[in-house]
Amino acid sequence: MIWLWWLLIVLLIVLLMVLFKAKEVRHKISLIAIVGIFLFLIFSFIQIYQSHKADLTTFDGIVKAGKIYVSWLGQLFGNIGKTVGFAVKQDWGINSTQINTLK
Repeated sequence: MIWLWWLLIVLLIVLLMVLFKAKEVRHKISLIAIVGIFLFLIFSFIQIYQSHKADLTTFDGIVKAGKIYVSWLGQLFGNIGKTVGFAVKQDWGINSTQINTLK
C-alpha cells in the first residue's frame, strides 16, 4: 500500500510541474480542475479500498472493488442531485413583506 502513496506523490509533483509550465490562465484553471478530480478519485478509491478490505491481487477482487467504487460514485452523484434539486425548489426570492421591512 505504501507504493500507492509514493506513486500518488510522484504523480502530484509531475502534475504540479506541468501546471507551473502552463502559460495561459485558462490552461492553469483546466489543469487545476484535472488535478483536483484526479486527487478526488485517488483518495476516494483508497478510502473505499480500506473500508471494504478489497483484494487487489486477484482479478475478481479488482472487479469487486470496481463495482463497489462505481456504486459509491453513483450514490454520491445521486445525493448531490437530490441536494441541488431541493435547493432549486426553494423560494429564494424576496417576498413583499420582506421588501416593506427593509425600507
